[in-house]
Amino acid sequence: FPYTTLFRSNFIASGMAFFVQGALGGGTLTFKEGAKTTGSGVTSTPAGMPTPAFRGTLYGLNADSSTYLADGFLVNYGDEYSNKVDDMDGIKRINGSENISTKTAGTLLVVERRQTITSQDTIFLNMTGVSRRNYRLEFDADNLNQPGLNGLVVDNYLQTLTPLNMGGTTEAEFAVTGVAEIGR
Repeated sequence: FPYTTLFRSNFIASGMAFFVQGALGGGTLTFKEGAKTTGSGVTSTPAGMPTPAFRGTLYGLNADSSTYLADGFLVNYGDEYSNKVDDMDGIKRINGSENISTKTAGTLLVVERRQTITSQDTIFLNMTGVSRRNYRLEFDADNLNQPGLNGLVVDNYLQTLTPLNMGGTTEAEFAVTGVAEIGR
């Protein structure tokens, strides 16, 4: 889940990849000649100010101290979004290895669009497919640094709190040991 900038556009630029999310049961996507536009914008630079966002990246840590990118999620904030799951959110497609996503109203999301952040917001995370190894979660807060707004990573298993850098990066390492303690 490599992402380097926040980008919103109503156009798919030449060479740009995208996902289509539809109703259950399939469907058809048709591009007609009249839908094309002339020219193509630069896809790696957002137009205007970036949307306030919170990104999470899951890295696996190898025995030799190297890392690999396992998965990630993105939460955008803005008055134009809803806190309910809707067409502005991206449903998480479970892959064959490690998965991390947000969980809202029982739905797993890889991209979540939420109302402007408040001090009462909570992002619930869901992880699957992890193996016995060490991992690092890296959280990046963009344009979320506001007076009186603080964030915490709450680890319910270890019962720890890690303060979030609301204007930058926070790292949290953990180990999956294989110890089953369901219900804790």
